[in-house]
Amino acid sequence: MAGYTPDLAAAIRRIAWHDAGPTRPEPENYGLDKALKHWLGLPANIPIALQMHHGAEIIVRKYLHTLANPAPVMVFRKAFKDFYAKYNKQAFVIGLPYVHYRRARNITTLPTAAGTLAFPCQSIRQVACEFDLNAYADTLLSLPAAFHPVAVCMYWHDLVCGKHEPFLRRGIPVYTAGHIYDENFVANFYDILRNFRFGTSNLSISTSTILALEMDMPFFVMGDPIMFHSNGNDKNVPAGRYDERAYARENACPITAGFVDMFQREGVPQSVAEIVPTQPMKAMATLVHGCDEPLDVMEIRGLVFAAYFCFTPAGRHVRDFVLQQPDVLHNNRYEKIFEGHDLALSFCRCVTQYPELHYLAETQGR
Repeated sequence: MAGYTPDLAAAIRRIAWHDAGPTRPEPENYGLDKALKHWLGLPANIPIALQMHHGAEIIVRKYLHTLANPAPVMVFRKAFKDFYAKYNKQAFVIGLPYVHYRRARNITTLPTAAGTLAFPCQSIRQVACEFDLNAYADTLLSLPAAFHPVAVCMYWHDLVCGKHEPFLRRGIPVYTAGHIYDENFVANFYDILRNFRFGTSNLSISTSTILALEMDMPFFVMGDPIMFHSNGNDKNVPAGRYDERAYARENACPITAGFVDMFQREGVPQSVAEIVPTQPMKAMATLVHGCDEPLDVMEIRGLVFAAYFCFTPAGRHVRDFVLQQPDVLHNNRYEKIFEGHDLALSFCRCVTQYPELHYLAETQGR
């Protein structure tokens, strides 16, 4: 497979290593902070001291931990910004960083792409996804020849739980983009996806649906209905069992409520013509990922940079020092003064490269 080393045993070991480590800041989930900073032209080592959503969501709901945190939140589309405004929560639309990553690198399906990549509905520790794995694997194998070879891209938690075994027993290759804390998650995801012509899932709509459609990849849904079982440890999902499709319909925002039914489970497609993305599907993907909204890169860059020196001690320290001794910026003197101090160097390089950030540091520092 081009661009990706399919060593599943090594990937599972890497997942275990990440899972045993400390909890990471929310913006680092799936390496989205890395993708965002690359798009903004900011140094990789400047932390994002803000909250950030991490999925392509059709459900607009009240995240209690987000409301409890005083830091502003970065969201991917305007519906979330409007929703948080009801709670006097400051939110900024940035678009989905996955899409920024793909477009910045012009990632497309490879000329050698073939077959179908399946994304089985994923479980997390708090909410289990219940369906017959063996039946789903058999359904994938029953696809017509035009859809073969078939492979599966599994979520890290499902790998830890051994849910990949039914696929391996049937000779279906299993890949993974990695743990939620893996900074290479986005890169791995696209390295896997671009090797296939089609995408599929048994989940009505998910991040993988949006990302495949955004890349002009046909995507279809098939498989038996899914039940969610919440153990009550996720404060945003009360304990109980939920029909996946009904839950999505009931909790979607008014704009996206109809999206769930765009992908009907009508058995196995018999031809490629049946799964060509419709214009409403493409419009849905565009709305959900938010990257075609009129995003102001300069404003978002300033937001991330200002949060660094407003909300972190290290950021405040270097800002105050530089503002009190502005001559350190003349003729790149900071390169010698801050040699070996990467964050201080990054701050100085940013305010030198982007004049608006220098002004922002001055005004926020008063």
